[in-house]
Amino acid sequence: MQISFQSFDETGRTRIAQLIAKSNQFNLTTRRYSEAEVAAVQSDPACFALQVRLSDIFGDNGMISVVICRRTDARTLEFDTWLMSCRVLGRRVENMVLQEVIDYARGVGRRRTRR
Repeated sequence: MQISFQSFDETGRTRIAQLIAKSNQFNLTTRRYSEAEVAAVQSDPACFALQVRLSDIFGDNGMISVVICRRTDARTLEFDTWLMSCRVLGRRVENMVLQEVIDYARGVGRRRTRR
């Protein structure tokens, strides 16, 4: 498997909003955001917004996960949204996504994450 992590961008905005609107099986908060709200998150310096893509020997799975975290204080990064496509569940992708969030949190001096 090849996984890639990227900040929200204009190119992925429509697909990000679609995933947020449709994904229920692995969706920690079930918050829904429009494209305009996704754009606002993208430009908010207090947010860490991540789109995740996955490919494997069978092909490109495309965007399979979206994460939005907010800095709530000097030490805490809070999950606002974390969702994943059901087609990649059970492949341990969630471990890789969580590690990326942890690495980011450590890099900006956060010591706690919470849902």
